[in-house]
Amino acid sequence: MTKTRALAAILLMTAPGLGQAQAVGELSTGLSYSTKYGATAFVSLDVEDILSKGIDVGLTYRAGEEGFGANLRASKVWGLDTTSLGNNAQVKLSVKGSGSDWDFQSYDETSWGAALGLSVDLTDSLSYSTELFWTETELDGFGDDVSDFITIDEGKSHAAGIGASLRWSTRDTDDILAPGNSAYASVRLSGLGGARKFSQVAVGTNNMLPLFGKSVLNVMAETGVIEGRDGEHVSVIDRAFLGGTSPRGFSYGGLGPRDVDTGEALGGTRYVFGTLEVLTPLPRRDLSIGVFTDFGSVWDLPGATASVSSNDYHLRSSAGISLNWDAGFGRLRASVAEPMNTRDGDETQTFSLSLNAVF
Repeated sequence: MTKTRALAAILLMTAPGLGQAQAVGELSTGLSYSTKYGATAFVSLDVEDILSKGIDVGLTYRAGEEGFGANLRASKVWGLDTTSLGNNAQVKLSVKGSGSDWDFQSYDETSWGAALGLSVDLTDSLSYSTELFWTETELDGFGDDVSDFITIDEGKSHAAGIGASLRWSTRDTDDILAPGNSAYASVRLSGLGGARKFSQVAVGTNNMLPLFGKSVLNVMAETGVIEGRDGEHVSVIDRAFLGGTSPRGFSYGGLGPRDVDTGEALGGTRYVFGTLEVLTPLPRRDLSIGVFTDFGSVWDLPGATASVSSNDYHLRSSAGISLNWDAGFGRLRASVAEPMNTRDGDETQTFSLSLNAVF
């Protein structure tokens, strides 16, 4: 049994014990199909406030004929209420672990990490957070034919640093048709020890604008940059990958820099993605349908040679329809997307389905 398979077994054995605690939980499950992953199924379990101690635990497991991926997360929150820093101040300690072993991927990945953060409300709509973080990641199980842009990161590596984010939001409900606006910005700096030294900056906005009747227009966009500090190499662990849910119509890692010899997705240090979607309720209030167009691009792999394709900015796009069902037991989302602007080597995913069930 490989280390990642052992990790998955440990995570699954942990799950039954969670149900014995007095807590509120959410169970999510779903199916998807892509040319890269094939048919996969996933299950996710999140349990909040175990034993009324402010402890949250989450477990996610995804598997298919091509392999599996799993992660475990746990956190403890301490409320500080009103302080000189602002209102509703909270200190959060979190730990996480993950592992993956996909047959189509040329390596296995195992990661562990911890973070200590502070979040504070400045006003009813404006909040900020800061954190100290540490991660240890190991890439192993390399195949015979692996891109040099990946083998350079073989073995264990550490990253430690600080992060901060600022968020403004006028939405106070997760109702998919509720109007409201939000904007956010975040930065992460790694360099407090460890081999991986980088800076990450991201900004984005997500707006639900009222249209006719109960219909809304969802306008969402995000862009970001990852830079190696002091000329350091940006690891494949820290580079940006898109696809899956953003933009729809492409599998995860299905667009962006790719090794033309091995076919592997390499990720980039620049990215942008977004959507324009009109959502309209159906005669049943718990059902809504959407018409959307998504866009996205990943580019700029430092040190890229002629063996790397799609390393320049090229905006991909897709269009499709979505169906959303807010049932009494949770939320179901399905979408069919047709890629419209692609490049040779892109991996597509036409149909996706997810189901969230609350217990």
